[in-house]
Amino acid sequence: MTDKSQLIIKNCKHLYEKKIGQTSLLVWLLLSFGVLLLIGSYWGVIGQTVNYEDLHRGVIHYNDQIQEVVTNSQTVAEVLEEFNIHLSNLDVVTPDLQTPIQNNDFEIIVQTGYYVQVLDKDQEIVTIVTVQTDPRKVVEDLGYRLGPYDQAIWGDYQITKQLVMARTLSIARNHQYSININGQLSQELSEYDVVEDILLDLGYSIENITYIYPQLDEVMTNPDQTIVVYYNQPNQKIKTEIHQFIDNNHLIDQERVYLVTSNINQELIHQKEINRLLLKRSDQPTDLDLTNLTDQHQRWLLASGINPVDWVYVDYILEKESSWRYWVWNQQGSSAYGLCQALPFHRMGSHGSDYMTNPVTQLKWCDWYAKARYKSWQKAYEAWKTKYWW
Repeated sequence: MTDKSQLIIKNCKHLYEKKIGQTSLLVWLLLSFGVLLLIGSYWGVIGQTVNYEDLHRGVIHYNDQIQEVVTNSQTVAEVLEEFNIHLSNLDVVTPDLQTPIQNNDFEIIVQTGYYVQVLDKDQEIVTIVTVQTDPRKVVEDLGYRLGPYDQAIWGDYQITKQLVMARTLSIARNHQYSININGQLSQELSEYDVVEDILLDLGYSIENITYIYPQLDEVMTNPDQTIVVYYNQPNQKIKTEIHQFIDNNHLIDQERVYLVTSNINQELIHQKEINRLLLKRSDQPTDLDLTNLTDQHQRWLLASGINPVDWVYVDYILEKESSWRYWVWNQQGSSAYGLCQALPFHRMGSHGSDYMTNPVTQLKWCDWYAKARYKSWQKAYEAWKTKYWW
């Protein structure tokens, strides 16, 4: 190869290497510029829209899960939208959707609501939307008071008259009763107050009863009283006695005693139930006599809270006014009604909405009336003796 050829090859090689170097440098410059451009654009965008002081950290409670979030959203509604939490019209959000997000450690709680139809003795009270799962809390939140033995019980779902699917919630208003069945005493709950209904509700038979007290059709107005039932059993005898205590021809005390014996061993199974009542004072007028005051009337009086010392006066006036019939209207055609012939009858409503059918409610009003008008039952009695009305 000539010197001229070698020179040409050397020049071409140098030119080639120079071109490659320039190209690599150009590519490197272009890539670096692109990266810088992207970084600059990114920080430019962030710098324009995000201020680290506007970022807040918090949690969202949703569907029994807890989600930790960092956000620059301005309100609760925006936070939920940002994290794709979609609400139904029954859901309840705490705090309110329009509440601003201003601090760290914020907390958003989303609770799923549902319709509840509240029933009291199978009658609808209201259909509401709630997030509560405790049935008693649902009822109390509505403002209804539940007694210590009352229950709130979940039921099935059904279509309401508002055409919504709602879960039923029934209020069972219960009383605690002492039940003595063949000498075995127990405490049981029932929503009823008539003896027959109580026994049937608790699963007891009303057939083949040898002895029962109170009677099947009587109302349990005294919560301390025991329902006593003895069913027909071989070789069994039951004896009931009323022991009365007389002083100077005045009844001052009495007790009911029932004795149940078996001919097999003559064992006294249950000895007695005592209704001890201070009935009379020795200085009371001779025309006042409680000897014929029935057990039922005594239970009403006990439940009403009227002082036993005044019972003789109450008995005298009520016997004259209504013969102790709480359902009777005035025979002369006025609107007087009930045990003490309240006029007008609806005045008794101040002591209970059941005044038309509950003798205890009527007696409570009578007690108030006697003391408000005459200062005492004795003076009410004296006024009646003078005017033949009160």
